[in-house]
Amino acid sequence: MAPPPPPPPSASASAPASKAIRLAILECDTPLDRARAKYGGYGGLHKLLLQAGVDILPSQQRPQLEISIWDVVTQQAYPGLDEIDAVLLTGSRHSAFGVDPWIIKLIDFVTTILRRQSQSGDRVESDINNALKSESHPIRIIGVCFGHQIVGRALDVPVVRSDLGWEVSNMAVDLTEKGQDIFGRDVLHIHQSHRDILATKPALENEQIFNLGTSPKCDLQGLYVPKRFITIQGHPEYNEEVLDRSSGICEEHEAFGEPFKSSHIGRSF
Repeated sequence: MAPPPPPPPSASASAPASKAIRLAILECDTPLDRARAKYGGYGGLHKLLLQAGVDILPSQQRPQLEISIWDVVTQQAYPGLDEIDAVLLTGSRHSAFGVDPWIIKLIDFVTTILRRQSQSGDRVESDINNALKSESHPIRIIGVCFGHQIVGRALDVPVVRSDLGWEVSNMAVDLTEKGQDIFGRDVLHIHQSHRDILATKPALENEQIFNLGTSPKCDLQGLYVPKRFITIQGHPEYNEEVLDRSSGICEEHEAFGEPFKSSHIGRSF
């Protein structure tokens, strides 16, 4: 007697598994103690934000995220470029115009990705290039605050200290036409915590870099090139607890000055 035929494969078994997006979060600083203990650093804050973004999508459109976190300040650790699909550069209390070895190494890493994106075949003279493979794939870049400025610096734009002073608290950013397309609104309210800015908009050969928005003290609130990078000067990952502690620090910081305190701290929420 012949054995019975095997059962037909189920729909779930026959459907190809979706490929996970391998995102490396490059931690460029550590948050204050309480936030670090609760969220595990800036990497943890961004992980929560990204997962919340995935969760609001229709179930059939939700990508699978495979997130790794790398300390690029103390450990100066980086992923292999063949092991990731995107990188996210966090904010930092450090100045992006600094010449610290870890900042220079970070700029080299971003420059390598930018050159790899352009498929020019050029390679930055850096030990990070050991991670490159001959069969390269495009890696997307996300930059937040300090990360936004590092991307600009990797594109040969100076980072400078603004003569107009600090942007701190929940502030309105007037979005450009491209910014409106991306965020679906005319004005983006986002927490800011910076005085350093990009001196001018960077340029790419044969590709347009879009500015995403402006504010009274910062003309470049974000940069965007489709399928290459997106950056933002503000902090989308900040939540009420982080803001509450940050506001307390600002009140104690002499560099901000009394007029700054009275006009900005109250707008943090």
